[in-house]
Formats: sequence, C-alpha cells, structure tokens
Amino acid sequence: NHNHNHNNSNNKAINDYSLISNNNNNKGFDFEKSKELIWKEKLNSTPLSSTYTFSHHSIGIFEHTINCSMISIASCGYCDNSIHIWYHKSTKNSKSIPKPEHIVVYGPKDIVECLTYASEDMLVSGCRDSTISVWNINLNIGNLDYIRTLYGHEGSVCAISANSDLDICVSGSVIGDVLVHSLNHGDLIRVIELPVNSNNINRSKIDIVRISVLGNIFIFCKKI
Repeated sequence: NHNHNHNNSNNKAINDYSLISNNNNNKGFDFEKSKELIWKEKLNSTPLSSTYTFSHHSIGIFEHTINCSMISIASCGYCDNSIHIWYHKSTKNSKSIPKPEHIVVYGPKDIVECLTYASEDMLVSGCRDSTISVWNINLNIGNLDYIRTLYGHEGSVCAISANSDLDICVSGSVIGDVLVHSLNHGDLIRVIELPVNSNNINRSKIDIVRISVLGNIFIFCKKI
C-alpha cells in the first residue's frame, strides 16, 4: 500500500510538472527545478495567496531567458548586457508572499544569451562574445559576485548547463561546438565533436545541453 500511494504522488507531480513545461516557452527554463518547486510547495501545504509580476524590464530585451533555483529566479537577454535575479529574503511567519528583492549586475561585455544554476549559490552565464562567466550568488547581502571566465568557444554561447558537485560546465554555441569546463579551475576539459550532416557540413547551433546527476551529458540540435 505504501508503494502504491507513493507512485500516485509521483504521477501527480509529473502531471503538474508537464503543465508548467507545456506552458513555458523560455528555452533556458530549468524544468527539473520547477518540479522541485512543486514538491516544495506541496510539502509546505500552504496555498499561495498572492503573486507578483517581475518588473525592471524597461530596457530592451534581445532574447529573454529565465532559470530558477529553489530560492531565486534569474533572467538574461537584456540589451544592456545585464543579469537580473529576484529572490525572497524570508517567507517565515508570513501568510502571503512578500515582494521579491531584486539584484542586477552588468559584468559581461556583451548580451548574455543563456544562464543556469550550478548550485543554489552559483550561477553560470553564456555570452554573445563567446565567453562564459561564473558567479557567486550572495543573497544575504544582495550581491552577484564575479568568480572567473571560461574560454574556448568560437561563437556566441547559446546553451549551457552546470553542476558544482560534479565540477562541470557544458556549453554549446551558435556554430555547433560543445565544450566541457571545470567550474572550480576554469580549465577546458574536453571538446565534444558532434556528427556532420550528409553534405559534410558542420551542424547548426546547439539548442539544449543538460547534465544529469550522474554526469551524463545530453545535447540537442534541431538540425544536423
């Protein structure tokens, strides 16, 4: 009976998760983290009594990408090369969701195309100038601190995934190259060669890269 009930709960969570994934068109949205947020809300058993629209979008947006962790939401794609993070300082002893705090940083030299959480306090961003930036998120003082830059791409970085526990960052560019870096040291570990198409022409841009908790790498291209 215990296993049966557990499976029903899992199925319910998967259904909720598919609703989010089907209704979200942002290519950088982390669906696995969304599923975790659903579970967290179920465990809290506290109905949401208010919602907020994240503002600060008065400047132009080239291509909007969002990602979330358990405690914050980050977005990029702004024409002023900025990264924005929204978070709540605390929701304890509160019956409603407080207005989110907001962090903005202008570190990169070009438009940030994609970003991902390597952990709750580490953000990794891919830039149009072919570089990757690693950031430390300090929500206690509301700062996003630059750590290091990862190099090696020959084109704009458009897809990225990272895991600090595995010390790995996988990224793809618009010209189809996929690189694996060490997050802690910044070293280029490996270049992943993808197959060419029937005309012996290199593949198109990398659309999605993902790392599993076991270190398996998933790469998706619309065209090869």
